[in-house]
Amino acid sequence: MHRFSSLATLVVCLLACLCTGQLSAQTFTGDVTLSSNADIQAFVDGNNDRYTTVDGNLTLNGGVPMAGGAISDLNNIKDLIEVTGTISILGWTNDNQGFVSWDNLTTIGGDLIVRDASGSLSQVKMESVTSIGGGVEVTNSVGNGQWQVSLNNLDGTIDRLILTDNIDASRTGGLKDVKFFNLDQITGPFTVTNTFLSNNLQLGDLNVSGALTVSNNPELTQLSLNNLNTISGDFLVERNAKLREITCFQITSTKNVTIQDSQPELNVINFKGKTNSTITGNLTVTNNDRPSGSRPFFNFDGIEFITGNVAFTNQSKVAAQIEMQKLFSVGGNMLFNNIARSIRLARNDPSSNLTGTLTLTDNPFEAGQEINFRTQTGATTFANNTHTSATGLKFTCQTCGDITISGNNNLGSIFMQNTQTVGNYVLADNPELAVIQFPDILNFGSFRLSGNHPLFRDLNVNSNNNNVQTLGVNIAGDLSITSPGTGFTGASDALKLFLVRNIGGDLILENATPNNPFNVFFNSLSLVGGDISIKNFARNDIQLGNSGVLDFNGNITLEGNEMASRAIIRANSANSISITSPNALGNNLATVEFPELTSVTNGITLNNNAALTTLKIPKLATVGGPFTLSGNTALATVDVPSDGVTTGGLVLTDNSNLTGGLDLEEFTLSSGDLTISGNTNFSACCSIDCDLQATINDNGGSVTVFNNAAGCASIVDIAETCETAEVVCGDVSVNLSDGDGTTITVEATSLEDQNGPLLTECLGDDLVYSFDAAGTQTSRDFSCADAGANGVNVTLYVRGPAGTAALASCATTVVVTDDVLPVITLNGMAMMDVPLNQPYTDAGATVADNCTSGLTATTAGSVDVTTPGTYTLTFTATDDANNAATPVEREVTVLGAALSTDAATVGTDFGTVNRMSADPRPVKTYTITNSGNVAGNNLMVTSSSSDFTVSNVSASMIGENGTVTFDVTFDPATANGKTGTVTVGTDDGAEATFNVSGNGGEVRVYLEETGQYYSSVQDAIDAATEATTIYIPADMYDEDLDFTGKQLTIIIGTFQQGI
Repeated sequence: MHRFSSLATLVVCLLACLCTGQLSAQTFTGDVTLSSNADIQAFVDGNNDRYTTVDGNLTLNGGVPMAGGAISDLNNIKDLIEVTGTISILGWTNDNQGFVSWDNLTTIGGDLIVRDASGSLSQVKMESVTSIGGGVEVTNSVGNGQWQVSLNNLDGTIDRLILTDNIDASRTGGLKDVKFFNLDQITGPFTVTNTFLSNNLQLGDLNVSGALTVSNNPELTQLSLNNLNTISGDFLVERNAKLREITCFQITSTKNVTIQDSQPELNVINFKGKTNSTITGNLTVTNNDRPSGSRPFFNFDGIEFITGNVAFTNQSKVAAQIEMQKLFSVGGNMLFNNIARSIRLARNDPSSNLTGTLTLTDNPFEAGQEINFRTQTGATTFANNTHTSATGLKFTCQTCGDITISGNNNLGSIFMQNTQTVGNYVLADNPELAVIQFPDILNFGSFRLSGNHPLFRDLNVNSNNNNVQTLGVNIAGDLSITSPGTGFTGASDALKLFLVRNIGGDLILENATPNNPFNVFFNSLSLVGGDISIKNFARNDIQLGNSGVLDFNGNITLEGNEMASRAIIRANSANSISITSPNALGNNLATVEFPELTSVTNGITLNNNAALTTLKIPKLATVGGPFTLSGNTALATVDVPSDGVTTGGLVLTDNSNLTGGLDLEEFTLSSGDLTISGNTNFSACCSIDCDLQATINDNGGSVTVFNNAAGCASIVDIAETCETAEVVCGDVSVNLSDGDGTTITVEATSLEDQNGPLLTECLGDDLVYSFDAAGTQTSRDFSCADAGANGVNVTLYVRGPAGTAALASCATTVVVTDDVLPVITLNGMAMMDVPLNQPYTDAGATVADNCTSGLTATTAGSVDVTTPGTYTLTFTATDDANNAATPVEREVTVLGAALSTDAATVGTDFGTVNRMSADPRPVKTYTITNSGNVAGNNLMVTSSSSDFTVSNVSASMIGENGTVTFDVTFDPATANGKTGTVTVGTDDGAEATFNVSGNGGEVRVYLEETGQYYSSVQDAIDAATEATTIYIPADMYDEDLDFTGKQLTIIIGTFQQGI
């Protein structure tokens, strides 16, 4: 780098340039830093001509001027046409020229950087520049407080545009204007933060490949990016205090768009865009509230595709109008919270789609809302929104997920035209909601309306749509309407559910406001998969199905429908039916009809229906539980099939108007009771004869007839017409364990046959059962002596009321079973310890039994006192009734050390040792292991042979699960084979032994030079280093030997004296 600080240094610098660069006419090659006027004046070629090109970087360094004076005259470098590197304008102060201009400069090969410029700087003007190879950065440059950057003819591409921190500390001055009219492309980020820009960013037809950030610009009032085409990165606008308007008319694509914290002026966001405009990320508009003034208008009509989430939030003071009418597809979730006065979403296009959820909450709406997605996969929540007046929600979604609409004030109506499929639909606590219309609906997951809807008056699923009329409306889950409201004003208001055909779950209609019930019409209903409950709800008619059969097998409940007059339910079967009036606001039903009902799994109950006159069940065949009619004071006619109904009981009580409208002979009781009580005008009771009573008796029921119409037979009169009853006994089995173990008391009444009645009901209930004819022995004790498979023969006697003779008797057998187990008790403790090798005799056990005496226990198991361990002795016993006692066990632990060695692993053969050799004697190390349950003390290791010696015993005590090591050395005293026994033992008698063996060799090869014996002749030859004599036994003379390089005398068969 070359720095020109004065004329005096120019020669030195030029010499340096001659060394490091190359000078040619009007081109300077190398990096240049100019810090003073003198530097600029000296920057000429050898002919004193100005340079037109710098082939390198050019730096204008304001800062503290050098001796040549601060830069105030740029004329000597205004002829520059091209700088191939970076131009940097740094540290500008009041001492520097305020106007930085290059009229002839056309090309900057690197970056244009303005940094730390303050004081006099008023403009950086390069309006002839058409190309910048790098980027533009203007940072930390306040200038004169009203300065600008102008590159009006810059076109093509730069890699970044960074404008940051160009504002003074008081935020009242700084970079005010930027002009880039012809710029086409920014391949990197475009950042405008913390500047004093007060008008527009004046840009051309521009594409940004990086992120676009506009933030913390306190004077920026309008962000007009109308020629901006694409932003490949994120688009962020935030904290621009005076920003009133953002416009992007030509935008076609961007990543995440975030507009936030631009308070308090933001009034217009206008993304009109072009066809197929896309946000390939999230759209977020949040916290841009205005304290007052005109209503903001957020127009995103130009955006058609959003791949991520959409969020409009936190604008509660002056709500915004939000338009996204061309929205075609949203890949994530949509949230509108505390922001909107009106919303229009999407176009009703056959393929418009919202993949995620749609949430509209806490919005201060002023007008109706329009939402027009054709397909919406996620859930929709419309909750806690307020409206200035009763307005409607128009929601179009041909295929929708779950929808929840709750807590919305002044929401007057919901209109869902073109909506065909909805998941779970929930309406709750919308106090002004009056009308809900689904003219094109085909399918619901479930439908629930509940809570506070005081004005609700009309739910219309009735349609002129031919497709809906043909297919009907299907609800996969529940249809539930509870506490709907008080909005009913006339006969035309109703639940118009004519086209609901299938309900997979429950049908629940409950708790309409008193005096404001609803007509209930389900003319097309053909299936209900769950229960039907209509409580305190209906007026006039309740009609479930119009023709054909309603497929149903659940529970039906009609309760407290004060203003209903008729119920027609075409169910073919039911689990139970309950039609009751539990309080003063009771059912006002005059007629109840079940025209297709054939069977009820449990019971039918009609209670306290004061207006009920007629009950029609013309096809009823079976009722599994009781058929109960009670307190229906106007009931006159009960229409059931003449060929009979089989029921699990029949109860007729307090039906004061039931005279001849019911023929009891039409009923057959499969179980249960027949009760007729308090029917003051019921004369048909006299038709009860013994045949009917017998039918009841055969099925285990009972008859109660009392307090009926005058002249009707009493229970006593009916009994007198009956034939003498028979007693039917059944065998009885009892267990002694149910008594005190040795005795069981049997009541005579328990001998009744459990598969049928004891007596016909004609005999009444005041009977005495006994084991004797006198009727005094009503119970009998059975004991061990009676136990056995054959049983005890007894006679059961039955007497009438006290003072009458026995009516009948029957013989039966009482089988007494001894099922009490013997009990084994140990003599002594259940857990005992025995020392190793000490004798042990078990104390045994005793056996007690309720019926068998003299039992003894059998013992299984044994104790080996020579081996440490825990041994189990098991005691068993069986009595004469073959009852096996619960086994009892005693654990005996033999305490001692259990020693073992690893001799088998280490080895016990020590091989052959030349007893005359000086070689080391073989040594083996063995390990002792104690696997016993106590430690072994005074550990001793001995050898039976002196040829095998024991040494290095590592411890004299070996703990439980412990180890000790020792060595055995073989040193034979004489020749031939040697054996011995190694014994390991402790003072408690624990012992482990193993045998060892080896061979003592007699080979005597003597080398006179060393005076040593060797195990082979060759070893002795190899040891010789001088002329000497070797003595060899005669039997080794034929050994192959190598005498190379040796001078030896060999004497065979003759040994040196002393050997």
